[in-house]
Parts: sequence; structure tokens; C-alpha cells
Amino acid sequence: HLKQNKPNKKYVLAHNEDVIQKLPDKLDLKLLRTSPQFKIFGFEPTQKLASLKDAYESVRNTMDPNAIQDFLMLNPYYPEALYDMAEFFRLKGNYKDANYLMEKLLFFYEECLTFEFKIFEESEWCMLDPAYNNFTHLFFKAVFKFMVILVKKGCYKSALEYAKLLLKLNPLEDPMGALLMIDYFSLSANRLSFLKEFTERYGELYFNKHTSLLLYPNYTFSYALCLFKLKAKDAEGEAVGAISVDINKNLVGDIFAYKWDEHLFDPHFWLTLATLLYPQLLKAILNVTEMYKLNPGNSKFVNGQKRTWADLLTHDLFSKQNSDLKYPFLNVTSDADIDGLSKVLDIYPERNKLTWKTNVYNVWMKAVVGNLIDCIDMDTQKFEDFSRSLIE
Repeated sequence: HLKQNKPNKKYVLAHNEDVIQKLPDKLDLKLLRTSPQFKIFGFEPTQKLASLKDAYESVRNTMDPNAIQDFLMLNPYYPEALYDMAEFFRLKGNYKDANYLMEKLLFFYEECLTFEFKIFEESEWCMLDPAYNNFTHLFFKAVFKFMVILVKKGCYKSALEYAKLLLKLNPLEDPMGALLMIDYFSLSANRLSFLKEFTERYGELYFNKHTSLLLYPNYTFSYALCLFKLKAKDAEGEAVGAISVDINKNLVGDIFAYKWDEHLFDPHFWLTLATLLYPQLLKAILNVTEMYKLNPGNSKFVNGQKRTWADLLTHDLFSKQNSDLKYPFLNVTSDADIDGLSKVLDIYPERNKLTWKTNVYNVWMKAVVGNLIDCIDMDTQKFEDFSRSLIE
């Protein structure tokens, strides 16, 4: 009898059979407009769901979770009530019940999708407008919060898939900041090939060939680490250590001269460039991981690479502040933009602390930074010209 009440189809967002039931009512998915690239949709409540909105607002305003539960007993798939109750459990640390209710909400939304909205197919170009109404925005919030629950459970591979969905729901605006999480989840789940391809292709795929993630702070560092991990993947023992210090002697000079093409798949190139662009972020990574206290050595270290971290970090390179980072490719044009960039620079080291906290990476960073500072000190003018060119 129960099976007869369950829809006979495979679901992508919900995997718990207990949440899969025949719905008493659904949202209508409406085509709002089209652009040259996308079909843009929004969720429209049916008359019945719309009529429940005022009633639920009265219940919500009581701030009583028991009242919300009573409302859900009568309206088990009302989306805002499911979300609020799931959040109540999540904030209390009850992730089991939070997971159940959020998955129930995701099932509800997946049932509301139409065949025209082929969000799970690579070849289709459709998206949602979160500003259309609360029901549409709530889908974004539900995917985000379910992803947060997955992270708490240590399910990074699954979290990555939901982050990819969250971005695909609106890749142009990315209202929930999925781009700030995809690199972290990819590294944590060891999905290196995906991260490499995603970082290289995302800007051109959704915007134009001149748009790239590669120079954004979190992706510049994560891409460098991704390439290093891929390069070290096939190496063993001492070979990994050799990779970390094997730096092309022309690398820094080629960066200053914008001769980048031959170095594009070299992790040393990207970590050097990341340090030049965002020196405070490298410093923050060292601070939050406390790796600056370790001062690792290597038999192949020369000159500046033999200096302590405390000494290296006093170099003028690390005096650059966030307000100085007005690079055209970041579109930083206002104080609000600088505040946003500062938040990215604050979040990244905290979130990726365990990802970077490895002695091999410490050796690698010290080799790169020592080499970079040696090159800067040998020709300060080239460094100053390069720094000036970045903001012109």
C-alpha cells in the first residue's frame, strides 16, 4: 500500500525512501524569461500553497517550534515550515532530524521540477532567479543548508555534488557563494582532476574567454595545491620532496615579463603568482596552521630558502594590504568590494587549515617564497614595475 503512494522514479536530491511520498500539492515551475544563453525559471505557488502562507507566518511569529511541528502535522510538505524546523534541529546539533527534514524539502523541490528544467543535464542551460520570490530563494537555501549538514558529517564528496548543483542553479550570480566552497570540497574529497578542469573552464563556459577563476585568491592557491598534488600523486618518498624544491630558475623573471605560457601547468608558477598577488593570504595560511613555527629545511635549499619564516615574512612583499588589491580582474572598485575581498581572504585559511597543514607543503611554500624574495631583491625595479602593471 505504501509503495503505491510513492512516485515511481529515481531521485537525485533525495535518497531516503522515507521522505519520498505522493505530494498533496506542488509548486509550479514557471519560465520567467529567456536570455541568449539561459532559460530563467522561478517557482510559483499554487492557490492552496499561497493560501497557507499567511497562516504559517502567524505560526512562525510565535517563535514556538512546537507550533511549527503542529503545522507540519497538518501540512507535512509546506516548504518554509520544513526549512525552519530543519534549521531548529541543526542549530541544536540534532543533525539526524535536520538531515531528514532538509532531505524531505529537497524531495519536494525535485518533484516540482519539470522536464523543461533539465538542471541535471550537462548540455542544458537553465537557471533559477532567487529574487523572484521566497519559494524560489528557499530552494537555494535548502541546498546550501543540506550541504552544510553533509560537511558536518564529513561527507565531502557528497557536499561537493550539492555545491556544484548550487552553483549551476544560478552560475551568473552565485547567490549562495558556492564558488567559495567548491575548491575546498574538491581538495578535501581528493577530486583533483575535477578541480583542475573546473578552475580552467568555468569563466569561459559561463561568461567569456577573458574571464577566469585562476586569478581569484582562493582558486589561485587551491589550483597551485591541486597541481602539486597531481604531480606528487605518481611520485613516492623522496621524489615528492624533490618536486617541492625543483623550481625553474627563470620562473620569477618570466612572471615579471608576463611570459607565462610555458609555466601554466607548473604548481611552482601558481604558488609564486599567488604569493605575489595575495601575500597576506599566504601569511594567513602559515599563521592559522602555525607552520611558520616549524621552519622546515631541505638539502637543496639555497640562499633565501634557508632563512626562517619569521625572517622571510618581514620582507616588504608582505606589507601589501587588502586595500592595495585593486586589480582590474577582481572588479574591486569600492569599499564594499574591498570588504568582500577581505572576507574571502579571512575565510580561506580557516576553512583550508587542515588541507594545507602538511610538512611537504610547508617545504614547498618555503622553497617558493625564498626563491621569490631572492629574485625580488636581485632586481627590485622589475618587481615594482610588475606590481604597478597589475593595477593599471
